[in-house]
Amino acid sequence: MSFIDKALYPNVIKDLEDLCIQFENKLDIIEGSNRFRNDDVRLSFYYLTIQTIDAAIHLLIFNSKLEEDTAENDLKRSYMQFDIRVRSNKVGRRALPFEKICENHSQFIANSYLFSIYSTFEFCIRCVAKTINEEEYMRRKNFISLLDYVMSYSGNFTNFKKLHQENFIHYNKLRNVIHNNGVFFPTNLKYKESQESFTFPSGDTLIFKYGWPILGGNLWKLYVSMTREMLYVFDDVINTPCLDYVSDPSFIELL
Repeated sequence: MSFIDKALYPNVIKDLEDLCIQFENKLDIIEGSNRFRNDDVRLSFYYLTIQTIDAAIHLLIFNSKLEEDTAENDLKRSYMQFDIRVRSNKVGRRALPFEKICENHSQFIANSYLFSIYSTFEFCIRCVAKTINEEEYMRRKNFISLLDYVMSYSGNFTNFKKLHQENFIHYNKLRNVIHNNGVFFPTNLKYKESQESFTFPSGDTLIFKYGWPILGGNLWKLYVSMTREMLYVFDDVINTPCLDYVSDPSFIELL
């Protein structure tokens, strides 16, 4: 998978900023309705996602400045003051050029973004499913099954299945790849002797082949599109009838 060419930093940062504004606008509307308590997990979805997008923006700006090839780069000088560049420039016997270090930063930011965004979405959906019916929550063995259940309860499963279900099955695979250093190691044996290509709504086609790194695609374009799709799907969760309150067990009231 491609991470980010330094010439594309402004485009990626702008896309993330636009996405953050979409979430903020939606949160303003929901908070203005006064329907939800502060510790409702459906509000937490927007808060936590905004925090992740905002952090990614700042980290990408930081990395883009680090990559600037100027002798007067204050950021680079700060690194050298603490001897950090020297330490990071060699891993074991492998000498790394400074550009490679920045590429590693970019990969870390992208992986962290995917993990945080998807974990937030999964956590919130799990809380909703558990509130609807705890026995049904315990019976279903995987997250996609729980997502189907929540969308069925919302009354919009037909639309979800038609437009979004396959996308989320493959977002889930993509998230799981992070646990294996970018390599596709599914537990389902049907994938062992075959490979699958899937085209996401972003227009990016990824190849999932057992024992191989995920191939193809513009990573950040795909991640922005995935996050936007989560926003659309969560509209149905917000509007689910007969669900007055969904507790966020991780909520901490700020003083």
